[in-house]
Amino acid sequence: MLKGNEKQTEHTEKQVKEYCIKNGMTEEQFKKYLAAGFSISEIYNSAKDIITKCGALDGSEVFNAKLANEFGEDKTNFLWFPYIPIGDYTVLMADGGTGKTIFCCGIAATISQGKPLPGEITGNLPCNTLIISAEDRGELLKRRLAAAGADLKKVYILDCMDSVGLNFTDKYNDFVQLIKRYSPKLVIVDPWHAFLEADIDINRVNAVRPVFQRLANVAKTCNCGMVLVSDITKCKQVESINNAAGSAMRVIFSEEPGKPNMRVVVHTKSNYAAAGQSVKYTINVKGGCEWSGFGEVTGQAIGKGRQYAKR
Repeated sequence: MLKGNEKQTEHTEKQVKEYCIKNGMTEEQFKKYLAAGFSISEIYNSAKDIITKCGALDGSEVFNAKLANEFGEDKTNFLWFPYIPIGDYTVLMADGGTGKTIFCCGIAATISQGKPLPGEITGNLPCNTLIISAEDRGELLKRRLAAAGADLKKVYILDCMDSVGLNFTDKYNDFVQLIKRYSPKLVIVDPWHAFLEADIDINRVNAVRPVFQRLANVAKTCNCGMVLVSDITKCKQVESINNAAGSAMRVIFSEEPGKPNMRVVVHTKSNYAAAGQSVKYTINVKGGCEWSGFGEVTGQAIGKGRQYAKR
């Protein structure tokens, strides 16, 4: 069988025919070239040129795998190790009313001041956050940020009034340009499924996986961490979304006696490191996030709870 990189120029009709058909030409098309007076050598050289430029004779896309040693080294950095990688997205899941948006505002507030997040020894330079919300007004988000001690000049908000019409599919380029405009180190999309086109079923894995891949590409291109907030009660495919994410966390109510305003964030999945400790935070009297140490709940325990709930 011929290969496109062969140096010889004289081939048999059978060899050239097999080569052309393998790369997308029909037998009928091959016969038409012969009937039109093209030589076997001319057909082969023309076919090879088209394949080199286009990938296949029928215009179809050709997928070529690489050897593992052809890839570079993974140099993933973290906005918050190991919870929020830079250059990928993190899914934050919770039932409605648990305070997941308050948790996100707590992260934004901490990095706006350059302070260390839970588990970190030192902070970084103060950096920007972009919050894209489909449900909350800017005034409410501002209050939650202020209650968590944020530098409000470091947090940009596209609230429920101004984000109408934005989506990840046909307005994808607008979404990318929005992020690039403000150079954030963290992008929070709350909730992510509100920014899908109406005809995309969020409960079908094959329908949302391409969307997630595009979001991962945006995070990589813009060199930022991205938190996609998800309301479990509105999305049935919790496990599928969790598995597709570069990192995933889940907010649950704390069971500590006498602490009704405490929440626990469980790190359920990471592609880049071992899962982190569960993080505790308290919703203060002003509606802000206050870090409250670490908990003992694990992602495995959360998973077992879901399995038992299905029985």
